[in-house]
Amino acid sequence: MPYGYDKTRSERRCKMCKKLLYVFEVGEYCIDCSRKLPKS
Repeated sequence: MPYGYDKTRSERRCKMCKKLLYVFEVGEYCIDCSRKLPKS
């Protein structure tokens, strides 16, 4: 098991690119995709 691994959060994926989200990434998108999104 990698350090900081948590099964309950293992499948949080970005809605756009399907990349696994890090624990510190909040919302439904990764940092890269959330930067590309228009700020509403």
